[in-house]
Amino acid sequence: MANPTTLQEIILVTDSGFANRPYAENNSEGSSKKHSQKEKLIDACWSGFIKELLPELFLNNSQKSTLFLWQLRECGHILTLELSAERQNNNPLFSIDPYLFFYYQPLN
Repeated sequence: MANPTTLQEIILVTDSGFANRPYAENNSEGSSKKHSQKEKLIDACWSGFIKELLPELFLNNSQKSTLFLWQLRECGHILTLELSAERQNNNPLFSIDPYLFFYYQPLN
């Protein structure tokens, strides 16, 4: 029997107070460039700071099931993050991404 895997989706609204918080910047890239708050949030997610930004989402995860960010989709005013222990294909019918939901809704 195959071991069950966890796929966690997180939706972040980019026009919220959460997205406007200050983030630690990665100094390896040119820090002289001005980035928007949305770009800083995307950089923070790809740099692995999502667990520090939203620790309450990772309280129930055991040390065995480390989740990695596999995909980040930028759609309008939201960011959709897909985290999993291993790469897997997410069935769009079961996604919480509203853009995927509304795309497949007429098919029902």
